[in-house]
Amino acid sequence: GLVPSAIYRHFRSKDEVVDAALALVGERLLALVAAASAGGDDPLERLRRLLFLHAGFIGENRAIPRVVLSGEVFGGHPERRARVYGFVQTYLAGVARLVREGQETGSIDPDLDADVLSLCFLGLLQAPAILWQLSGGAFDPSRHLPQAWEVFARGAAPARPRTRGGGSKPSVR
Repeated sequence: GLVPSAIYRHFRSKDEVVDAALALVGERLLALVAAASAGGDDPLERLRRLLFLHAGFIGENRAIPRVVLSGEVFGGHPERRARVYGFVQTYLAGVARLVREGQETGSIDPDLDADVLSLCFLGLLQAPAILWQLSGGAFDPSRHLPQAWEVFARGAAPARPRTRGGGSKPSVR
């Protein structure tokens, strides 16, 4: 029930619309980190919750990956690119904080770099979002996300002691 020209009653230009949309995406992503961080004692469980909250946000707002990654959105707008980079960096810092908490509690391997794990975490979401865009919606990210989480969680888990013989990992000499 909205005519396209109605949006310009609130915004003077397309650039203002894009800037407002990007700011809203940034606010919502950071709110997801805060929501996931607020409950529960296990940092790994909070990371899992964040993953599925973020995936739900993308699922409900499927244009976000196309807008956030669009060259048209950033062409000639280095300040816009810097703002988006800033909120992505803040998001990654929140993920890294959860990783460090997991390392302190023993649920995440302390020998792994928290910043690298935060990038891997974001990759759990970005790659499926890109595939969904490229396939015109045929690729279903929700089908792969639970298994992707399990792979991430196993990879982030503290290393088990190596044993000789019947242990789960071969011994190192």
